[in-house]
Amino acid sequence: MFILASGSPRRQELLSRLGIEFQVMVPETDETMDPAAPPEQEVARLSLRKALAVPAKAEDIVLAADTIGVC
Repeated sequence: MFILASGSPRRQELLSRLGIEFQVMVPETDETMDPAAPPEQEVARLSLRKALAVPAKAEDIVLAADTIGVC
């Protein structure tokens, strides 16, 4: 099973347009970022946290992502 670990309508739309069958599982995770950490590190950390927060089997594929804006 392909699992989208996100409630993002945009990510769902992208996967649907690609013809990918998927199940949405919105992870319940703390998304507080460390402002002192490099942005790319925080995005990776939060994405991994989201992926690990959904109940998945070993054979499942889990897609998790995070988006931030940096000035």
